[in-house]
Amino acid sequence: MAEQSRRMDLRRPPYRVLWEVLQRQAARQISDYLLGQRERQALHPEGLRFELGFGLTGSVGGQGQDPGSQAEPVPIRTPRGEVLIHGKIDRLDRIHAETGGGLFVVDYKTGVLPKLDDILAGRSLQIPLYAAAAEAILGEPCVGGAYHGVAKECKERWFAVVKPARGGAVTTPTTRTPTSRRRRW
Repeated sequence: MAEQSRRMDLRRPPYRVLWEVLQRQAARQISDYLLGQRERQALHPEGLRFELGFGLTGSVGGQGQDPGSQAEPVPIRTPRGEVLIHGKIDRLDRIHAETGGGLFVVDYKTGVLPKLDDILAGRSLQIPLYAAAAEAILGEPCVGGAYHGVAKECKERWFAVVKPARGGAVTTPTTRTPTSRRRRW
């Protein structure tokens, strides 16, 4: 953040006071977010990938993109046939908990978080599709994911088998993955 602030300072923003307020606000939001993440240490998260792209032709290896990105889209099997998807996973972790573990997708949102009912009803498919893509790319099972709100207040909406709980983690089956009828999350 300090580096980006210095770059903006070199441009001499026209409303200096507003720029300083925005910097303090961003620092406070980052601090709140990181403190919240520290509370989830029972999941023993291991950061694997950041900005993992797939099916984004011409941008693989671009600035800020994970070196594990691939130019090819990911095929997803559906009852109506194969669908090719593309996108960029903001963060991909591997979590380890006594109750289970695996790949875990994190998508940062600056707006309203999707509701769990919308995910379960198939109206919000980003986390389930990104979970399926992560499984296909890394060849490991994915236990789900979470939307992390990073706007005014840090909120999270989880859609996963393993979830943080007081003093540890719990396993809570919610629904089938888009790629498997055997696993539940």
